Amino acid sequence: MKKNLLVTLCLVIAMALTGCGSSGDSDSSSSGIIAGGAGGSIFVGSTVKVFDPQKGSDAIGTGTTSAKGVFSVTDVPFGGPYIVKLTGGEEVEGDGSRNAIDNPVFAIVDEVSGKKACQITPLSQFAYWIARGHAGADAIELEDVNYAINYVKGATGVDVLNDKPIVEAGMTTDAVVAVAKTRAAIKRFEAAVGKPSDAAFIENVAMLGFDAADGTVNGNLGGNVVGALREELKFDDAKKGELEGKLDAVSASMSVGFQNVVSDLGSAAFGAIVKSALDDLAKEAPELIADDQKDDIVKKAVRTAPEIDQNPVVALVCSNRDGIMILPAQDMRGEGTYTDWLFLALKHADGSLEYLYEDDLVTTTIIGAQKDAFAFVWIEREDDSSYGLTITYPDGGFQAGEVMVTMSHKLADGREFTTSERIVIAAENRALFGLRLFNTLPYDGIEFEREENGYAYFTPFEIRIKGEFAPGTEPSSDAPYRLALTIDKGELRFKGEDEDNWASSHVVEYDGDSSKEWGFEYRIAGNWATDTTVSMTLSDTKYPDLKTVKRFKIFEDGEALRPITFGKVTRAFEVGAPATTVKVPVNVIRYNGQWASIEDVRAKLDPATIDLKTRLAEYGSEASGVDVIKEDYKFLLTFNYKAPTNDAAWEAVEDNESDTVAVTFGEATAREKKSIVLDLVMPSSED
Repeated sequence: MKKNLLVTLCLVIAMALTGCGSSGDSDSSSSGIIAGGAGGSIFVGSTVKVFDPQKGSDAIGTGTTSAKGVFSVTDVPFGGPYIVKLTGGEEVEGDGSRNAIDNPVFAIVDEVSGKKACQITPLSQFAYWIARGHAGADAIELEDVNYAINYVKGATGVDVLNDKPIVEAGMTTDAVVAVAKTRAAIKRFEAAVGKPSDAAFIENVAMLGFDAADGTVNGNLGGNVVGALREELKFDDAKKGELEGKLDAVSASMSVGFQNVVSDLGSAAFGAIVKSALDDLAKEAPELIADDQKDDIVKKAVRTAPEIDQNPVVALVCSNRDGIMILPAQDMRGEGTYTDWLFLALKHADGSLEYLYEDDLVTTTIIGAQKDAFAFVWIEREDDSSYGLTITYPDGGFQAGEVMVTMSHKLADGREFTTSERIVIAAENRALFGLRLFNTLPYDGIEFEREENGYAYFTPFEIRIKGEFAPGTEPSSDAPYRLALTIDKGELRFKGEDEDNWASSHVVEYDGDSSKEWGFEYRIAGNWATDTTVSMTLSDTKYPDLKTVKRFKIFEDGEALRPITFGKVTRAFEVGAPATTVKVPVNVIRYNGQWASIEDVRAKLDPATIDLKTRLAEYGSEASGVDVIKEDYKFLLTFNYKAPTNDAAWEAVEDNESDTVAVTFGEATAREKKSIVLDLVMPSSED
C-alpha cells in the first residue's frame, strides 16, 4: 500500500525545525477527522470505529452517531486508506418507526489530510465490499478504494464520501435535492438487497460487491466472499456451509435486482422514489422543503441517468519511482545541479497508464527545511519529455533530513489524485543510492502450471537489477553487494535449486551487471484467486529504507478473456430524429495482456444472443440490428438507434437528457447485462 507519507515528514520536520529556528515549512499536526452522516434514513446511537486495513483489527478512532445521524471520529492519523465500521444503534424511518441495526455497516475513506467527509449508508457498504473483492487476497489499498467509490458513483449517481444522506440546518434547495436523490438511490438499492436491519443484508451486499469487483455484475463471483464474510461476522462452520450452498442462487438474484436498480435510475419510476424520499425529509426538516417545491425537485433529481466507467482512474503514479529517493548529503559527482525524471501517469483499473504532459495541470507542494534546493519542472527533450525534479546542492552540501514533494492532478469530473516522492538526505557514506527492479514477466503476470502437495506452481520468470553507486564503491563479481528480495505472499526459489531453497525472502549477490537475468520459480499454498497481486520488494540489506517494489499478477489461464466492457459513446442524439447507427467501443483483453481476435470477441459477444432494450421505449426510443465488427483495429458493437419522438408525451419528461440501452448477452445459463448511456438533445430552434 502506498500510504500518505505526510505524517512521517511532519514529525521529522517538526523536530528539525525546533532546533534550527526555521520560520516553519509544515503543520505540526499529524492527525485529522473523519466526519459525516449515517443512514438509509437516520442511524442513531450507533458506534463508529475507524480501522487501518494494513494494521489489523484494532480501532484507531471511535465515535457515536447523534440523534440527527451525524458522527465524527477525531485523531485519525494522516494517510489512508481507512475502513469505517458502524455497529449497533437504531435506524429511524421517516414515519418515526425504529429498527435495530443488527448488521455492521461499512464505509471506506481514501486519504485523510485534515477533515475528511464520509457517509455511512447501504451504498457505502456496497463500496466497501467492492473494494474487498477488488483487493482479492490482499488488504484493501488506495487503488481498491478509488475503484469502488467510482463504481458506485457510476452505478447509482451517489458519491459515497460526499453525498449526504441526512438534512442539516441552513441547507440550500440544491443541497436538499442532493440529499433526496441520495436517499432515493439508497431506497432503490435496499429494494434489491434489503435494509441494514434485515438478517441477510450484509450477505447480500457482500455477494453483490464481490460480483461488481471486476466491473461486471453478472452473478459470477470472484474471490472468497464467504471467507471474507466469516472474517467479519465470525460465524461457525454450519453457517459457512449454509452460505456456500446458496451462493449461486443468491448472487444470481442480487445481480438481477441490481441491474433493475441501474435501469430505474433517471426514469419516471425513480422520480416516484425521490418523491417518497422528499416526503420523509419534509417530516425531518419541514422548514427546508415546501410542498410546492417537490415537483421541481423531483424533475431535477431524475434529470440524467448515471453511467458506470468500466475502467476508471484509480491512482496518480510516478512510474519510474517507488515513492522514495535517497540523496547523499554531499555532492559526490561534483556537478552542482541534477535533474531526476518523474514519469507521472494516471493509472486505470486495468493497470494501463495514461501519461501526463505539460498541458495537463499538475500542482505541487514541496515541504521541508531545505525545500528551496528542489524545483518541480517540465523537461523538454526532442525524443523524451517529462516532468522532473531539479536538485541544486548548496555550498557545503545538505544537512541530513527529509523533503517531501507532493504532486496532484484533478480530473474533469472533479476527482483529485495525489502522489508523493519522499527524499531522504543521508549523512552516512552510503555506497548504494539508487535501486531499480525489472522483470521479464509477460504483461506483468505468471500463469498456473500445476498443483502438487497443496501448492500451486506457476511459470518461472526472470528479473534484472540496476543499482546506482557512489563513485569508487561499485560492486563486482569478486566483491558483490548484498540485496534482499522479498515477496508478500507465496514463496520463491532460485530457478533450478532444490526444495530447501523455497522461501519468501532471499539474498541476492549483485555484481553490478544490470544485464544479468536472475531466474526464479514461484508457488503459493492453499486457495488463491486469479488476478491476485504479488508484491516483490528489493532492498538494501544495510539500509532497508532504500527499496524498490515490483508487482505481478497470478492467473489460472492467461489465454482466457477478461470480462467485456463497453466504452463511452461521445456523440449526442436528437429527440425526434430518424434512426441512426451507433458504434460502441468494446474493450476486451486476455488475462495475460494479449489482445483478442474478432473471432474471440464474437464468440463471447455473439450477435445472435444479444438483446437490446431502451429505457425510454415508452416514449418511442428503439434499438435494433445489432452486430460486432472490427474497424481500424478497434472492436465495435453496432446497432440502429432511434431517439424518443418529439411529441406531447415527451414534453412531459423533457428534463430527461439521456437514454440507456441495456445490452444482454451470453449463454442461456450465464447471461450478462450491461448498460450504454446515450446523451439526448432537443432539436435546435432553427429546425
